[in-house]
Amino acid sequence: METVTYSLYGDGSDSHRYYDDAVAFTEEVMNKMSEEDGIEEFSRYVADRNLKSMGAEIYKLELLMIGVLWRVYGNIEYNLDSFRKLIGWLQASGEFEQESQRMTIWYDFLKGKPRREVEHRLSKAIKLAEWFDKRSEETLGRYTLHVNSFIDGNRESLKGKENLIFCMRERVEYHLNMVGAEIMNRVFRSAFLETKEKKVFLPICMRLKSNEACSAVPMEQGLVCRGCSKDCQVNTITTMGKEQGYKVLIIPHASTAFGQQHMAEGEVGIIGVACVLNLISGGYKAKELGYEPQCVLLNYAGCIKHWHQTGIVTSLALERLQNLLQFDPAGSPSDHTSTS
Repeated sequence: METVTYSLYGDGSDSHRYYDDAVAFTEEVMNKMSEEDGIEEFSRYVADRNLKSMGAEIYKLELLMIGVLWRVYGNIEYNLDSFRKLIGWLQASGEFEQESQRMTIWYDFLKGKPRREVEHRLSKAIKLAEWFDKRSEETLGRYTLHVNSFIDGNRESLKGKENLIFCMRERVEYHLNMVGAEIMNRVFRSAFLETKEKKVFLPICMRLKSNEACSAVPMEQGLVCRGCSKDCQVNTITTMGKEQGYKVLIIPHASTAFGQQHMAEGEVGIIGVACVLNLISGGYKAKELGYEPQCVLLNYAGCIKHWHQTGIVTSLALERLQNLLQFDPAGSPSDHTSTS
């Protein structure tokens, strides 16, 4: 299989090792941040203002996210004004809607702090990101080896294109989303299990046949598979859904995955299947609209819109999906003995 940017297969033939590595590195990141000061105070700030609580592990992810995005897109002045400008740029780019919304809450939290404290906290986030950049390449780098060559080979052809920023994302951003997916799955797991209805959202790039040949029919939220190819993984997952009681929808594009309709909280649990760079933003968007999310990574990127001129049929680790759909509260999506 051609690797465009990332591949969960690494140098192997399946994604078993990836999920082992992702779990182990996520544990390392969480241990690194176990005594991070400011998380408890930020949690109180969120509660005092009646904002939706995400939990301490998500706030740690956000602190790491601030540092990573600052190093990639910001400047070296670690002050509140630079933070405001970074958030403004992320918003204007059109690629970081959810991330910039979360960072704005952190900005408002820091506004009430003395200048020295603000600079100290921001510099700590940067140092954390520096460590993450180096360590993530050591642990997850084998899965993102082609990112830099894709960037170098497409820099000119993507100039002026609306997906320029998305496609030019750096390796550390892939690694951030890989860890973010693990953290979000853990934090949101219990709420997902308690929902009354379960849905699986599959990207259109998983279809074996072309748009013209595929017999899937459009419904309100997406396309519904009609089983025109027995070898198509979308068909396999749809058949599983009919047997196990969950709905499967094909989503034409990540930006339309959830629509704009708000769900009653706790009613609908979703498993979103996506390429790496959509994972953190997708988790936040789902929560914003009332869904209880889990996610499964595509094994590799291949959609014709962003990554490949003719498109590559993508796939997922079926056992990973099955594990997330085991409605046993004692089970864990991070149990790597059964996730790939």
